[in-house]
Amino acid sequence: MKNRPLSSPSPTRPATRSEAERFLKELQEFRARDGKPIDEAGIGEFLDKMSVASRQAIARRILMDILKSPTNHFIAGARDDRPQGALSFMKPFAIC
Repeated sequence: MKNRPLSSPSPTRPATRSEAERFLKELQEFRARDGKPIDEAGIGEFLDKMSVASRQAIARRILMDILKSPTNHFIAGARDDRPQGALSFMKPFAIC
């Protein structure tokens, strides 16, 4: 019998923000509290209930939100008066 490579699953659309938020809230039920360790078995069961496509969609949404976070010039009314350029963060601390 020849080994055949597994085909990649078709890409799924990203989950909505509300779906990702609901996933994270449900996942936090398993965090360590009051000296109890993280419930790893519970996390495994929780993830096993979800389909691969739904996990992939939630992962896409989370990564999109991290990588495409808004910058100051997209936020209404925000203004950045700091100087631009290399090592500009050190200019207030420069000794003259």
